[in-house]
Amino acid sequence: SVYAASPALRRPRIPVVVVEHEELQVVKGAWQAWISQPSGSAYLTVSFSLLFFTALAPHGAVLTAYLATERVEPYAISAFRAAGAFAGLAGIYLFSNSAVESLPSEDGDDDEGMPGSASAARVVALRRASGIALALQASAALVATLSLSSRRAGLIVFMTAVVVSRSGLYAYDVGYLELQQLLVDEPDRAACSGVEAALCGAAEFSVAVVTLVLFSDPARFQQLSAASAIAVVASLAVFSYW
Repeated sequence: SVYAASPALRRPRIPVVVVEHEELQVVKGAWQAWISQPSGSAYLTVSFSLLFFTALAPHGAVLTAYLATERVEPYAISAFRAAGAFAGLAGIYLFSNSAVESLPSEDGDDDEGMPGSASAARVVALRRASGIALALQASAALVATLSLSSRRAGLIVFMTAVVVSRSGLYAYDVGYLELQQLLVDEPDRAACSGVEAALCGAAEFSVAVVTLVLFSDPARFQQLSAASAIAVVASLAVFSYW
């Protein structure tokens, strides 16, 4: 038979090992492509992913549960969440119409005939505008945390500061996305996006674990809020270093 006449057919096949090896190479290649970007965009990704370590999201289960334990009325929680969404839209609008329109056009003529000068100027301006948005979010997060020390107007100030922080977050999100498009090499964009998703998912999982293990008592929510604010400040520090 053909099987008996061909020794190659009788050799053990190891397709699983080969596939696993190829997948491992793909994973290693993705992280290598991400960290070796000449623009240093890996710092941007780390900065962005740190923002996902937060309990200060109006739509988040942790913050909603805390407000409920503080006997905030359901309609007030709903209004708070809606205000956070509208604040995010306002941040996007302001960034797009105020900051971005003042930037050099990607398709504009390069200064003095130098290739890429318009894109370089755009990156500098985007970096400045994104840094301002991130600083706004960090400031609002710190105010929100400190306001929890007050028993009277603490929750009102806290909820207002959280809403304001959403403007900075969504404005920074717009700047971050455009910076990634301008800075990451096109062949590596899919790999870098995969690493970004992994880091953001790890940050979200970490805040859930930390909440359950260390800050499950509502009385310790201020400490959890402080940890979230520290993550935003760390994000700003990484962004500034870049």
